[in-house]
Amino acid sequence: ICNSYPVASGITKLQQAFVERAQTMFRSVVDARAVRSVVTECEAIATSEIIADKWGAAF
Repeated sequence: ICNSYPVASGITKLQQAFVERAQTMFRSVVDARAVRSVVTECEAIATSEIIADKWGAAF
């Protein structure tokens, strides 16, 4: 990205942007772990990964 202003201000569908960002972060969390551990330790992952705070968003 050469100029971040058009990228940041060009978001017209805010809900879709949040969904896509959440999916991207979810993939990065899941990719860091084996699939079996994601299924068996889903509560630990949910409590240990505080992603929304890094974005400044609250859900």
